[in-house]
Amino acid sequence: MGTETSVEIGRFDVTVNVPDESFKQGDIRAWGHGPLEGSLDVFANSAVFSVDSLPPNTMVEARLLFPKSYLSQAQEINTERVDTVLAEEARWADEANAIRMKARILLSLAALLIVLELALAVYLYFRYDKEHKAEFEGEYYRELPGDYSPAEMSALMTFGRISPNDVTATVMDLVRRKKLLVEDITYTEDRFLLPDKDIESILIRKADSFDESAMKEHEKRLVSWLIDDMGDGREVILSQLEKSIKRDKSTAMLYKSGYELFVDSAKDAAQIRGFFEEGMSGARIGAILLGIAGVFGGVALIAMLTAIGLGVALIATSIGLVLYSALIKKRTRYGAEQYGMWKAFKRFLRHFSQLDKAQLPSIVMWEHYLVYAISLGVAAEVIKALKIIYPPEAFQAAGLTYLGHSYGRGMSPVSSFDTITNSISSSTTKALSAATSQLSSSGGGGGGFSGGGGGGGGGGGTGGF
Repeated sequence: MGTETSVEIGRFDVTVNVPDESFKQGDIRAWGHGPLEGSLDVFANSAVFSVDSLPPNTMVEARLLFPKSYLSQAQEINTERVDTVLAEEARWADEANAIRMKARILLSLAALLIVLELALAVYLYFRYDKEHKAEFEGEYYRELPGDYSPAEMSALMTFGRISPNDVTATVMDLVRRKKLLVEDITYTEDRFLLPDKDIESILIRKADSFDESAMKEHEKRLVSWLIDDMGDGREVILSQLEKSIKRDKSTAMLYKSGYELFVDSAKDAAQIRGFFEEGMSGARIGAILLGIAGVFGGVALIAMLTAIGLGVALIATSIGLVLYSALIKKRTRYGAEQYGMWKAFKRFLRHFSQLDKAQLPSIVMWEHYLVYAISLGVAAEVIKALKIIYPPEAFQAAGLTYLGHSYGRGMSPVSSFDTITNSISSSTTKALSAATSQLSSSGGGGGGFSGGGGGGGGGGGTGGF
């Protein structure tokens, strides 16, 4: 087989038969030249050359020696060839065996590297990824575990995955602290040639006594983003904001960038709190470098030794190690302790209606708890229980802010709170979706879709080439 064959051959077999049955075992000596994984079987009057998965443009050559007495009609050449052939084949066999040995060593090293990478991943987990055990082991925690904002708490609980619920929680916390006011309004929309339409929406505005004292940086950014940038500096109507984002790309860009600044600021605040381990350890850096080397090693195995299975396994393991090492996040001991207490507080919020009523906090404290319930995703359960446990007159207590105010539509304050918070979260989610869709259109005349287009070797007897 010459090098001109341009296709891969799944199984290549060549049998050379000597018709003279007087041949005895050992009269024929044969060598195969080609891929080192080829095999050769020599019998009394035949030789079989085989290669599994012969690559394109790859030579396979056979060489046979047998006594000249079996060819009575052949022209004789007065040259002694046996010793020359044996010397050539011995040299080529030594070279092939050396290459095979190197290949075995490389394959063994690749397998060892896979085991090493897996062992290193296990080490990284126990040393840098496994959470510290919290000292607090109680089922419930009946008060706020920490004196920080709902957004900071959410960053602690989710490793920084701030959501629209955290926007709502921050807004309502600022309402509780009398920095903002939230109103359920109805306004008339002028629809030109169509009849005017009454629109129900949520209005967020600065309190008359608004000032930024005692406000955290992410809270200032939220007010600046929602009211100063998206509103008129004094207030913002959420339904109008959604429409503006859908119509105007610059508004969409401003909205999305403002949201991202709020998210980044909240995550920074959580980091400053000391919730998370900082920096990249030497072991993690070493694991990343080892993984990168493993990827190149896997490619080399496939290209040079056609060891596809082992090469793919090494590449997959190496990529996994790089990603795992780079993405490890771990809470500090303080962060783990706070995390455990917040989980117990969340259980308290979900089950407080089943506990001793005499030990439940006042309705004023529930106003504070509720803003955290929003970020924890259990506000609806808390509201449902509050309606059952506390009588209507409890919501007339002095010191209440949003729970002591009815927002209209004939609903009680606690029902209004549920409606308001759901509306703010829904509006934020819709606005972010509209902003993302608007920005992904990239001037193509539409909106909403994006993301791209567009040799030697030998040995007599039975064995390899």
